[in-house]
Amino acid sequence: MIREEAVEEVTILKSSSDLITITINITGSELELLTDFDRTKHRKHLNVGEMRNHLKLLNDPVVTLRIDESELHVHRNLLCKASPVFEAAFTGENSFVETRTQIFEFDSSEVSIESLELLVQWLYSDDYKLPEAADIFDVHERYTELADLYVFAEKYVIVDLKHSIIEEFWKLQKKKSPRLIPIRRIYENTPDSSPCRLLIAAGYAWNMSMTWYDKESASERLRCHPDFGADVAIELGKRFSGNHQNPFSGKASDFYTADERKRKSKKKADCGNNKRMISLDELLSEQSDDLL
Repeated sequence: MIREEAVEEVTILKSSSDLITITINITGSELELLTDFDRTKHRKHLNVGEMRNHLKLLNDPVVTLRIDESELHVHRNLLCKASPVFEAAFTGENSFVETRTQIFEFDSSEVSIESLELLVQWLYSDDYKLPEAADIFDVHERYTELADLYVFAEKYVIVDLKHSIIEEFWKLQKKKSPRLIPIRRIYENTPDSSPCRLLIAAGYAWNMSMTWYDKESASERLRCHPDFGADVAIELGKRFSGNHQNPFSGKASDFYTADERKRKSKKKADCGNNKRMISLDELLSEQSDDLL
């Protein structure tokens, strides 16, 4: 039994190229958690109860996330609690290859190593670190990174991570709207009901001046995906009806759908009693259908 009072530093995760360490400083009734991942640092104050949960990870099995030649190792219960897809893959009563090998293989054409690293950061610190947006070009690069991470969270039903990304989108859109690449990423890889779609469309309808719509760039962006132009038109109707408040005067959480507020990340995928070899593609399809 590890006592919280005795812990100063615990290494909880090692990958092929990076190391995450947890340094615990006890000050009064609070413990400070410092994680070091990929040369970025995150500080988070935890109460004793939260710290006990982190200490439990010391005896938790570790699983492997593999993409091409890169591997990340993460505590299984932490990952499974965040995503019903990973829970079914690693612990479900099924015949998934991942259940036997405890290795999850990703297709590099669909998922980037950067998204996986951000996922691991978020799992352990409830936060993720993107490069600071020093200028307008960095802002648009940040949008693209967030869009990639959101699409990943959408596919693997990591609801709390999706909400965290929407918070970041909401902050950015109060200053600058995303360009073509992130708009296409979101609209081509999310369902019609996606709160991230609504957020982007609302940003263009409520935060852009009407003179912008006379520009050639406006036509190009509005035509980049048929649903995007329609969503912006709907939001413009709300703006000029006089019956709706600017959504950016409220909170980012206003964009969460009712179903997502109620949905639990730890919901188990129902694979039935069929013991055949079922592919992860089938599971992902079932989870996506469940969200629509």
